[in-house]
Amino acid sequence: MFLKKLRRIPPAGKIIISFAIVIFIGSLLLTLPISNLESSETTYFDNLFTAVSMVCVTGLFTLPVATSFTFFGQVVCIILMQIGGLGLMTILATFLTRMGRKMRFSDTMAIKEALNRDELGDFKSYLASIIRYTAIIECTGMILLAFKFVPEFGFASGLFISLFLAVSSFCNAGFDNLGAYSLQEYVHDPLVNLVVTALIILGGIGFSVWFDVTHNVQSILKNKCKSGWKRSYRMLKIHTRLAINMTIGLINAY
Repeated sequence: MFLKKLRRIPPAGKIIISFAIVIFIGSLLLTLPISNLESSETTYFDNLFTAVSMVCVTGLFTLPVATSFTFFGQVVCIILMQIGGLGLMTILATFLTRMGRKMRFSDTMAIKEALNRDELGDFKSYLASIIRYTAIIECTGMILLAFKFVPEFGFASGLFISLFLAVSSFCNAGFDNLGAYSLQEYVHDPLVNLVVTALIILGGIGFSVWFDVTHNVQSILKNKCKSGWKRSYRMLKIHTRLAINMTIGLINAY
């Protein structure tokens, strides 16, 4: 009976419910003793606020991550930010398709709405590409940031800080595990600034823009630039051109 009612929920409703479930579970995990430092002053409502902020990638918090959560708690934070960036339904759909299971049409429509994708064709490949690109970009960001943080904090701590920042930046979450002063100490560090900025831009510009640009670049390389770069740019989708133009415009404005 419950499953039948669940199937009747419209795509937008399923997206909202999936986020609500993740937020609730995340708030409970962050409230566990294993997640909190002995000196932590967080309450359940602080953790609920943090979980909402991480899943909805707003960057707001009542108490800093570094002074509130243990290693386990910070791992939970990474998972919440990653789910917020990719979407729970996208992650679940990827695992289901990898296992060879077919999704219902209503579930496919919900994921399509979550990804702002018009076409339904070759959905399995599209989902796999999202996970692959995300993993490659975040790992690259983590490795580059590690050149700064490993010498400063040691191998294990430096690598974990790099991972946390890479995921947070790519998902546009706005969190860090460095302390109350965040990245202020690195305001003049070119490596940290360039890597974090690049991750924020790549994560914020959207999956559809990546794939559209990648497809056009591959076409240019195959044709050995016969069509010309300007003409190839005009062949991009309107959404892609608007996203690129607005991104460049905002960067120049600052």
